[in-house]
Amino acid sequence: MTRPDPDTVAALLAAARADRDAFEARWQDAESELARVVSRRLRRNLGRVRSRSRRWLAETGQPRSAPSDKTPIAALPGQILVETMALEEPVRTGIARVLVNLSRAMSDLAPGRLVPVGLAEQHWRRATEHGEELALSRPAGHLPAAGAPVLLGVSITAPASLPDWEQAITAFRRDGGRYAQVVHDLLPEQLPDFFTSGLRTQFGEWLRIVLEQADVVLANSHSTLTDLQHYARQHGLDGPRRELVFHPGVSQDTVPAHRVACQHPVILAVGTVEPRKGYQVLADAAAEVWAQRPDVEFVVVGGPGWGHCDVGERLAALDRSDFPFRWLRHASDAELAAQYARAHVLVQASYGEGFGLPVVEASAAGVRVLARDIGVFREVLGQQGAFFSHDAALGERILEVLGSAEAVPAAAPPTWGEAATAILKTIDEISDPDTAT
Repeated sequence: MTRPDPDTVAALLAAARADRDAFEARWQDAESELARVVSRRLRRNLGRVRSRSRRWLAETGQPRSAPSDKTPIAALPGQILVETMALEEPVRTGIARVLVNLSRAMSDLAPGRLVPVGLAEQHWRRATEHGEELALSRPAGHLPAAGAPVLLGVSITAPASLPDWEQAITAFRRDGGRYAQVVHDLLPEQLPDFFTSGLRTQFGEWLRIVLEQADVVLANSHSTLTDLQHYARQHGLDGPRRELVFHPGVSQDTVPAHRVACQHPVILAVGTVEPRKGYQVLADAAAEVWAQRPDVEFVVVGGPGWGHCDVGERLAALDRSDFPFRWLRHASDAELAAQYARAHVLVQASYGEGFGLPVVEASAAGVRVLARDIGVFREVLGQQGAFFSHDAALGERILEVLGSAEAVPAAAPPTWGEAATAILKTIDEISDPDTAT
């Protein structure tokens, strides 16, 4: 492997810092324009795409992805209506991954009780198009003889749907149903600079509705629950009526069966490429590391996300350069597992997370983790992780961790079966009129 020229590395580091300063200035300028344009234009363009897609499917005789029947569903006692709006997004997110894996695990434990539903104006309709993906098309098992039906919300409702969504939940609860909502994080409230003002406003309204309506809040970490309770107190809202903390499970498809020996150190970063994830900081740190260890390879696994333009351009430039850097934009679970198998260190530079699944996946694969020192990473990693507190310290901390000979045993990860068991138990309790509060 060619050793980079020290002057080139120094120039790259100086350019990286200048790029970061310029990015921060452009980000502030762009935020107000994005808040005004994005929501309206995105809704209009998505409507056009849906219309054209449906016309094409009708003309070619292909099966439609969405049913024409928008009849309100008549929920039965004991049924669990699983809201599927995250699967309708043009780009699948981590929330969609939670929805799919959790639904499959719950269906294994309670076959036939779960029914996929979508929002149709101000009511819920049966979303049969998602039944197979969520493994909800299997024969029905035993339905409880008594007990209210429960709506399980997993998505964060899009701004355009928020009024209809609130009305649909209100009507469902008025008819005797119960409502359980997964809360993934409070990042638009905690890190407002990474989100448009329009999204921040809509997210605050969404949280208000959840706190007012939900019979139980299902938080993906103690950190998320603590943040939600603090938000409620800060805004003069009642806290959740009932709470449950669960940790999302790790898919075995992303955990390698064995480690792969690599002759040079490999630094891995996993997650959507967007400003909040700290990839600018990682690129700065890579330049510092290469000045002392030019053999260190950096690999980023994650597709472009919202607001990724500048950081994405920088990663793409490194990917094209002679430096040992790769950006895998569309990796499958099997490809991600292969990168965990060869990685020496996973770096998580994100400024905020609700849970942080990659750190759990890496721990399960026996990969050392170097993460930003935030509460949720401390909660998830415990004593097994290494941490950094300041952006400028990341390069030095990477070199320190690489220089450590300490072995990291593979940790037993949480499973979706465990999460599904806890959530089903709570749903049954709020459904039972004798135990519901």
